[in-house]
Amino acid sequence: MGDRDPDRRSPPLLGDGAEPAAHPVTSRLSLVVTDDDQMSIRREAQTFDEMLAADMQAELEAEQVTAERLALLARVSDAVTEHLDYRRAADALADIAIPPLAEWGFVALLDERGGFEHLRIATTHPGRAHVARTLEKLDHTWLARSETIREAVHAAPEDVLMPRAMDAARLAQAVSAEHYDLLATLGLGTWMIV
Repeated sequence: MGDRDPDRRSPPLLGDGAEPAAHPVTSRLSLVVTDDDQMSIRREAQTFDEMLAADMQAELEAEQVTAERLALLARVSDAVTEHLDYRRAADALADIAIPPLAEWGFVALLDERGGFEHLRIATTHPGRAHVARTLEKLDHTWLARSETIREAVHAAPEDVLMPRAMDAARLAQAVSAEHYDLLATLGLGTWMIV
């Protein structure tokens, strides 16, 4: 035990005031036995570095998404509070909230009996805005006939409705031909009600 070389120092430990190695795993992987092992070790270290970079990128992207959502919420809040008329507020909500989230969507208001009294459809495709306005002016019975829309209206706030594929054949049976043509022009792909 007394044979310890006084000039040989142990590597510094975290917390003892010394700076840790820039990448501890790379430092541990730098031990080499043969050229083949060295190439393998470098590849593993590079993979770890790539994974670390990917994790950092994912974290940055998550922060960006959060910032975008907060900015959207602020824009929606500002737009809705600018209107005393609740229908105009619903229109503003649709026009601001839907384009960042979907190709098209709608905000529907219910009356005290649970009937649909107002509908605003927003689309990201400028050429389809006239289709949205036409569908808004038609009767809203297609909303009432939709089992999934009724399900969403009666869902608890904590319920999460996942995206689902549109059943175009079932929709065609539930709505008039005019409604179906307009909905198909807007696009029938996947849907989600929130």
